[in-house]
Amino acid sequence: MISKEIQNWLKEKKLKDNGKYFVSFVEEFWGAGTKIFGAEVRSDIGDYRIGRIEVRVDSYQWNVEEIRFFTKDPDWNKFREKWDFRNISAKQLDELDKIVKEKFYDNQKSKTTN
Repeated sequence: MISKEIQNWLKEKKLKDNGKYFVSFVEEFWGAGTKIFGAEVRSDIGDYRIGRIEVRVDSYQWNVEEIRFFTKDPDWNKFREKWDFRNISAKQLDELDKIVKEKFYDNQKSKTTN
C-alpha cells in the first residue's frame, strides 16, 4: 500500500501517480553472522527467502515503496511468479501487501540477535 507520506511526496515532486504500480521482487542473501543495523543475523534462519518487493510508478526511476518478505513457505515461488514484474492497480497492490504480511513474513524467525 502506498502510504500517505509517499503520496504527499509524489505530489510535492509533481510526479504522476495514476494508480498503476510496477512491482519487482528482489531477494537478499544474509548469511549467519552478517551484521544488519548493528545486530547479527541468527544462524537458524535456514532456507528462508528474504528480501523486498519494490513498488514503482512510471514517473520516477527509483522505487517509491517496498514490501518486505521473510518466508520459508513452499508456496512462495508460485506466489512470486504470479506477481513479479507486473503492472498492477492500487487495489491489487493492497491485496499483495496484505498477502505478504499475513502469509510470507515470519515474525518469529525475522528477529535478529544482539
